[in-house]
Amino acid sequence: MSSTLAHARAQECLESGISAHHQARHAEAEAHYRRAIDIQPTHPEALNNLGVLLDETGRFEEAQDCYQRAILLRPDYVDALRNLAASLSDSQRWNEAEQTLRRALTVDAANVAIHLHFARVLRCMGRMADAEAALKRALIVQPDNVQACLELARTLEAIGKLAEAEAQYRKAIIVEPRRVETRVALAKLLIERKSPEDAEYQYREVLRLQPDDVDALSSLGLLLQGAQRATEAEACFRAALRSKPDHIPSLGNLAGLLDNDARYAEAEACYHRILEIDPRCVEALNNLGRLLEATRRFDEAETYYHLVLNIAPERIPTVLNLSLLLLKRGRFEEAWPLYESRYSDSPYWGDESAAHAKPPFSFKQWQGESLTGRSLLVWSEQGFGDSLHFVRYLPLLKRLGLAKLTLACPTALVSLFEKIEGVDACINVADMNSIPEHDFWCFTMSLPLRFDTTLGTIPASVPYLRAPAERLSRWVGRFPRDSLKVGLVWAGDPRPSLASANRTDRRRSLDAQAYLPLLRIPGITFVSLQLGKSTRPQLNELPPELRPLDPMDEVSDFADTAALIEQLDLVITVDTSVAHLAGALGKSVWILSRFDGCWRWLLDRDDSPWYPSARLFRQTRPGDWTGVIDRVTETLRTWVKKETDSAA
Repeated sequence: MSSTLAHARAQECLESGISAHHQARHAEAEAHYRRAIDIQPTHPEALNNLGVLLDETGRFEEAQDCYQRAILLRPDYVDALRNLAASLSDSQRWNEAEQTLRRALTVDAANVAIHLHFARVLRCMGRMADAEAALKRALIVQPDNVQACLELARTLEAIGKLAEAEAQYRKAIIVEPRRVETRVALAKLLIERKSPEDAEYQYREVLRLQPDDVDALSSLGLLLQGAQRATEAEACFRAALRSKPDHIPSLGNLAGLLDNDARYAEAEACYHRILEIDPRCVEALNNLGRLLEATRRFDEAETYYHLVLNIAPERIPTVLNLSLLLLKRGRFEEAWPLYESRYSDSPYWGDESAAHAKPPFSFKQWQGESLTGRSLLVWSEQGFGDSLHFVRYLPLLKRLGLAKLTLACPTALVSLFEKIEGVDACINVADMNSIPEHDFWCFTMSLPLRFDTTLGTIPASVPYLRAPAERLSRWVGRFPRDSLKVGLVWAGDPRPSLASANRTDRRRSLDAQAYLPLLRIPGITFVSLQLGKSTRPQLNELPPELRPLDPMDEVSDFADTAALIEQLDLVITVDTSVAHLAGALGKSVWILSRFDGCWRWLLDRDDSPWYPSARLFRQTRPGDWTGVIDRVTETLRTWVKKETDSAA
C-alpha cells in the first residue's frame, strides 16, 4: 500500500473514531483509533486522540504512553503536550507535568491556557511564588484574561498578599462584571480584610444578578448577623431556604441565629430538619446537644454529645461540651479528665484556635508526678474569674512538698495573687520570655483533676484571697458609716474576639436600668464596681438621685477592687469576675445567673459549694431577668430590715 493511500485510510479511520468518540461510543472509537495507528503507526493525531479516550476511561498509563509516542513523532505537538501534562497532573506526577508544560511553553509561549495549567501544577507542588510568577506572565500575554486574574488573586490570597489579591479580583470584575464567582471570592476576601460594608455590596451585586443564589444569601446572612443585624440576617437565611429548602448551610445558619436569640423551639426544628437530610451531620448533632443543654434537657443533650463522638471521636469541642455538662451535673470524676480537652489540638476550634493553644514551655506539663523538692509554674488561664476561682488550690500544692511555686497571671491580678499562701513568685504572663526553667508547669484549671476533686472534697475555705494592707488603707472610711453598702455589677466582659464567650456574655449581662428597683430601696449606699467602655457609661442614664457612687477611676487592678469590696456589706453581681473575687474574699455575694448557668453553679440550688458566702438567683425562663430582679429586690428589702434591726 502506498504511503499516500495508507495515510488516506488512516485518516478515514481517525475521522470515524472522532465521530464515535463524540457520541460516547467508546469501544467503537477506540477500535477506529487503533485501526488508524495500525495502518499508519506514525500518525500523531490518532495517537493523541486515543490517549484522550484512554484518559477518559481511566487508563492513564496507556494514555500517557500514547501522548509520548505522538510527541516523539512531532516534538512541537502542543495538544499532545498539554494532554500529557493534564494526565500526569491527574496522576499527581507533578515533576513530570511541570517539565512537560515547560516544553509546551517553549513551543507556544503565547498560550495562556498553558501558563494557567503550569501555575496550577506549581501551586500543587507548594511553589506559590513560582505560581504567582507564571500567572503574571500569563497576564503579560493577555492582560484582560479573567481566569488568569482569578487564579492570580487566589494565589496571592493564599500567600497573604491580600491587597494585591483584592486588586486582581476587582480587575476581573471590571472585565467581566456579571461573573458572580469573582464577586463571591472578593466578598470573602473583604471580610478577611475587615471591610464588611464592601463585602455586603459585593454579595448584594451577586443577588442582583442571581436573586436565588443560596450560597450568596447564606453568606450575606452570616455577614449581617456578625454586624448585629439579626432581622436582616434571618430574612436572608429564610430567602435561601425558600429557594432551596434542603440547603444545610442555610438551615444551620438560621438555627444558630434562632438559638442565639433564645428562640429554642424554632432552632431545634431547624436542627432536626438538617438531621433528616443528613443524620450524621456532626455540626447539627453537636449544636442540638448544646441547645438541649441550654433548655435544661440534660439527658437528651448528653445523648447527642455521645452521638457526635461515636461518629467523630476526634471532634474535641464536643468532648469539651460533654465535660462541661458533666461538671454542671456534679459528675466531677467523669468530667475533669474530659475537661483537659480544652487544650487539645483540633481543626474544629476554627477562629478560636489561639485560645486553645498551650504555652510553648520547654519543660514538662505536670501530670501528677511527685513534687517533693521540685519547682512548679502554675499558668493562669481563660478569664479573670477562672483564675480567681482556682487559685484556691495553690496552698494545697505547696503542701505536697514543692520547693518553689511560681504563679504566672495577668498584670491586673499580680498584686492580689502574690500574697497567696505558698506562692514564692508571681509574674506577669506577658513576661513569658523571662520565665525561668522549672521542673513542671500546670494550668490553674487542671488542678481540680490533679487533686481528684469531687463535690464532697472542694477546697472551700474562705477567705483564700486578701486585699493587700496598703490598698485597704486607701479605702477605709471612704463610704458613709450610717448606711448599708452594696456593690453592683450588671455586665461582664463582652470579649468580642471570642464568638462563644461573646454569646455567653450577651446572655449573662444586663443594662444598668435593670437595677432601678434595687436602687429605689432606702437605707443603702450603692457602689458601682462596673468597668467596661460600653457598660460603665450606663450609669449616666440613671436618674441622678438614684445613681450609685462610682469610684472605679481609682481602681487600677484587682487588688484595688478587693480592697474596695472589703468596705462593703454585700455585692450583687451578674456572673463575672467580681462574683469570684467577692466569694474568694468571703464577702456576701448574690449572683444573678442566666437560665443556662455556668457549670460551676451546678443545678437547682441557690448556694455554691465553691463559695460559702454566695447566693444564686437564677432565671426561671431563658432571657427573663425581670423575675430575677423581682426576687433580688424583695430579698434585699428583707436583708436591709434584718441588718437594720440587728444594728439597733
